[in-house]
Amino acid sequence: MSEKPMNGPVLLGLDVHGIQAYLFGTSKLKEVVGASRIVDDFTGPDRDDVPARVLASLGLSAVTAGPPTGNAWFVPVRLGGGVVRLLLPGEPTARAFVRKMSEWALQHADGLEFDAAWVPFDPNAGALDGAESKLIAEINRARQAATRGNAFNGFPFTAPCRLTGDPAEGYDGPNERLCSASLDKRAYQSSLDDRWAALSGEDIFQAFKVKNARRPFIFNLEDLCGDDPADSYMAVVALDMNSLGELGKKRREGKMGSEALHASRAFVEEITKATKKAFSDALNALTKNESSRHEFEVLSHAVERSGVLPLRPLVFGGDDLTFVMHGALAPRFAHALADSLVKAGFHSGVGIAFVKVKSPLSRAIELAESLLARAKSAGRDKTHIDFMLCTGEVAADASSRDGRGPYTLEAFKSLLENARVLKHDLPSSHVRGAVDGFRKELSSGRDLLADLAENIARGLGGGQRATKEAGDLIQAMLDDDALAASYIDCVELFRFIAPRPDRGAPRDTNAKAEAHA
Repeated sequence: MSEKPMNGPVLLGLDVHGIQAYLFGTSKLKEVVGASRIVDDFTGPDRDDVPARVLASLGLSAVTAGPPTGNAWFVPVRLGGGVVRLLLPGEPTARAFVRKMSEWALQHADGLEFDAAWVPFDPNAGALDGAESKLIAEINRARQAATRGNAFNGFPFTAPCRLTGDPAEGYDGPNERLCSASLDKRAYQSSLDDRWAALSGEDIFQAFKVKNARRPFIFNLEDLCGDDPADSYMAVVALDMNSLGELGKKRREGKMGSEALHASRAFVEEITKATKKAFSDALNALTKNESSRHEFEVLSHAVERSGVLPLRPLVFGGDDLTFVMHGALAPRFAHALADSLVKAGFHSGVGIAFVKVKSPLSRAIELAESLLARAKSAGRDKTHIDFMLCTGEVAADASSRDGRGPYTLEAFKSLLENARVLKHDLPSSHVRGAVDGFRKELSSGRDLLADLAENIARGLGGGQRATKEAGDLIQAMLDDDALAASYIDCVELFRFIAPRPDRGAPRDTNAKAEAHA
């Protein structure tokens, strides 16, 4: 922050940093849920969230149109996702706001780190892009100048938290010795209803007879287990929207002062509306048509067993979305989530990590983030999806995916259909035999595919139409390297998709699952 007193309105910025470390410092789902809700409330836009309560305590009223007048106002520019941007009437107000936000964080969010700064801004003719750049520089300067206390406060012999290793300050049950940060997260989680329950927009909770529609999602990863916990898979789905900075600049192009601020706020609200609808659309895609029968059965069985839906939003702020769910729900959920955002005008990258339920959640999230980065690197002018199956230890990153994926949204849909055909029409022993060849090299895999096609022609499989359809698909793979390279991905999806409910009409096998389409 500037050392000189500022006269007139200021653009204030407050950024939570180290969010990933704060959210996913442990693999305990309750702590992750509580931490996510703390960040959501600390920077959220709703009237019950911390910024609105602090601003109201300062006697300020929101200005959502036109230039501000008087001294008791604020202009909301961006709230949510660990970021706060406000226009305030002056430096004293900014100092008071930051002081009250700090007091709340000390009381309710031990371990949450954030920095704040402010810069002058003319609500009549100020250039928002230039002010934002200066503000970010000031926030970074504040971050570098900050001194952080030692977590152990000079007492290395303090009993450690069972989850984090930091000094314990209390218990949350037998053998649950926890540090203050973990206690805060767990207490926060247990004291609130699910904010995300209201985002579905449909009666999905009533349809599945969820025990408590105000808390409909899992709080324990064990609730994702099927009949055989040792062979149960969960999926972490991570999504990040593309090029929002460029889109935001276009929305406020030619606008100055408060007009630019309101345009920026409207764009943020548009993003929020789109992500909420995408979540609703993704949930409803699991139940709405005949082709989702498998996912419907997974949901029904899970609710019968545990009383909650086998999924959980972990991050739902701004352009970042992260979910954990039963592995069988992830392919359709991820496709519907991304497709809804495309229809709203936003492209994104999506990463899906399929891992054993007993795997550390934090490592699964790291892998999903690596897959997400790989999907975004395929091009930001389209939506791409990448995924990875870990049958044993969770991979450190997505490097072993070289040569496969990411897939465009259309290609991923084709991939799922191709996987259903292979699973439905052919004995798994024959299908998996070709996988070993592809893992060695493409030419070896193609040779084994050729043998598979020859066996199909001789009558291998479950019926004349079924074998012809599978044969056409295998032949299409032999004719196209990009389609052939997707063969392993088709087989790895077998665990998470159902066979086709009926054979139906012959498919168009010329629809290629092209990577980087």
